[in-house]
Amino acid sequence: GDFASLVRNLLGPIYGDNVMDLLIRQARDILVCAYHGNLENFVRAYLSPAAALLAEVK
Repeated sequence: GDFASLVRNLLGPIYGDNVMDLLIRQARDILVCAYHGNLENFVRAYLSPAAALLAEVK
């Protein structure tokens, strides 16, 4: 759904489609376990900074 699209939009250009299902599953686990389902905090504190860092090192 929306969560998968968000992860795909931020990380897809870096990783490509081959590993997106795995990345979405891992990101969902992090969202639930570390951020207790708080999507806004997850995107702000984890997903966006991770995508920016990975784009730099790519």
